[in-house]
Formats: sequence, structure tokens, C-alpha cells
Amino acid sequence: ADVGLTGASGTRCYAIGELNAEDETAFLGGYGAAKSTTPRVYYMIGSSNTDVTCPVSFKDVGGSGYNWVGVIKVGTGTYTFNSTKSITTASMGVQVAQGSFYVNTPISDGITSLGRVRSGNALTINKDAIGGGNGRLTGKVQVDSLGTLVVGYKESIGMLVLNDTLGGNTTTSPLVVKNGGKVIFKLASVDSYDKIISNSTTTFNGSTIVLKPASGVTIKDGDTFTIISAREAVETDSFKLETQGFPETISFTSATDTIGGGFRIIVTAHGSTKVNHVNSNLVSLFPNPSNGIINISAGNADINTVEIVNVQGQVVRSINVRSNKAQINLESLPSGLYYARVNIGSAVEVKKIMLK
Repeated sequence: ADVGLTGASGTRCYAIGELNAEDETAFLGGYGAAKSTTPRVYYMIGSSNTDVTCPVSFKDVGGSGYNWVGVIKVGTGTYTFNSTKSITTASMGVQVAQGSFYVNTPISDGITSLGRVRSGNALTINKDAIGGGNGRLTGKVQVDSLGTLVVGYKESIGMLVLNDTLGGNTTTSPLVVKNGGKVIFKLASVDSYDKIISNSTTTFNGSTIVLKPASGVTIKDGDTFTIISAREAVETDSFKLETQGFPETISFTSATDTIGGGFRIIVTAHGSTKVNHVNSNLVSLFPNPSNGIINISAGNADINTVEIVNVQGQVVRSINVRSNKAQINLESLPSGLYYARVNIGSAVEVKKIMLK
């Protein structure tokens, strides 16, 4: 039998330091009885600042279709929801207020990651928060200013499909990226890269699209990548294209396409015919964790540059090295997780750094 949490009548919010579940029989529910006046139950999860992969699902335990249930993600940890049973129509989706939140479910006609969201947004990513993953989201996805949407689950190539599980796409699922918001795509090859597909519109308003190399990436000059496909175009769209982690020998341009209906964003590679990551055993970084002084060595290979990137994907330090080793002072940066992107010739290696 399914086992889960339900709330009392009315608008309620329950704080949970760490939410976890053993399997998909676990659920989050709204008001547990059948009748109430538009009850709304929220679960605020994550204040324990832990990383959790949780198969919990959303469920309309009252069976009325309007016993609404939603999640607010707080804390610095990362939550991943991977249940394939969230088919309720009473879901209010997830608001990522702090930290990171991902979905990771198969893309199948009968599966939607957070339920069919008809009240509010399927996924809302607030300032300085990160959300995204791989799977189907039924309902609006909104990225606020300084929020970050990551396509694909962590380092894996993936897809976010924004549409309904029902025939006819009853629930429209647009993407809205507000001014200062960011969407990150990884590229591995012309046949393997992150994508977003929407049964509605994708709207960018002074936003940023970021391209990053996936592990083992190989890209030829002139390769094209349709990273976004939407059913409808909007009258105005504005975004800038950034690359992070690619060598200087390759660049990208973007174009929008509405030929034949719909709306697509296509990026094209220019320059180097191949991009490789170096052997992960070549680059060493120590001490790690560190109080701020980092030593980086690449054996007999010369390091061109080292870029320090925070968890929001922002380059916070860029250092020209031109040697096989370097010492970098990061004492002025706040404590937390960072990434060192070490550029060696036409190759790139990324190392995690934990600052105390």
C-alpha cells in the first residue's frame, strides 16, 4: 500500500528538514479528505542542507482534483525527484527557493515528473537557485532573474520535454526565462546534446543561454544543434549566447528559425574540428578541501588558463598560466563548492574544489 504525508484543510505549509523515501509507494498529498474549500498544502523541504535522491510522488489523496499539493525547496543541498508515479492533476509543482532541485525520470508518454500541474508552475527557479534535469514537466517552467535552469541530469546529456501526458496536449507547458535568468546546455556531439521541447512557447527576456562541453565531446566545424524546439513563436525574444569550458579554438553562433511553423533556437559550431577533455589523471589539484591556496599541476603539459566557476556557472576567476603548474589564491571567495576548468592546448579538464 502507498504510504505518505497529507495535510489539514486550508492553506498549510509543513517544514521538513530532510525528505526521503525508500521507493515509489511514498507520496506527498494535499488535504486527506474528499471535501474542502480549495485546500492548498505545501511541503518546505531541505533545511538540513543534505543531498537527497527521493522517489516520492505527488498524489491527490482526496480524489477531488483540487486538493492542491506543492513543494518549496530550501537549504543549500541538492534534491532529485525520480518517481514515475506523479500523475495527479492536483500538483502545484516545485518552487526552488534555495539550493538545487532536479528531476530524473524516463521520457515516456505515461510519465510526468511532477504531476500534471494546472495551478501555478510545474517548476519555478528563484534567484541564485538551480533547477532542471531530465524528464517531462507538465505545466509552466519559469526561471527568475539570476536563477539557473540546467538541462540534463547533472553531467549526463538529457532532455526536458514540456508537454502533457494526454493526447491533444491539454495542459500547455511554456518556458519563461526572465531578464538575468540562465539556461545551461551540454554538447557532446551533433547526435548527443541537451534539448528542450515545448508544446507552447519559449520566452527569453534579456536571458543567457550557456553552452558547455560534455565529457568526451567531439564537435566538427559547422555542426548544428537545435537546442530548443517550441510549438509557437513569440513576438519578441532577446538572449545572449555564452560558452564555458570550450578552448579558444572553437566558438558558436545562434539563430532562430520559424520556417514551417513553430520556433527553434539553433547553434552552430565554428573553428576547431575536435574538442577533447584531457586524461583526468594528468591534472592534479591540492590541497582539496582548501583554505584558499590551490596548487595545480599538469605533469609535463603546459596549462594555458585556469577558470574558477561557481555552482551558478559564473566564472569568478580567470588566470593565465602558460606553465605546467600554478598556485592560485582564492581566499577572497566565499566557502563552498567551485570548479576549476583547466585549459591545456585544445583540451579541457574540470576539477571540483571545496573551499573551507
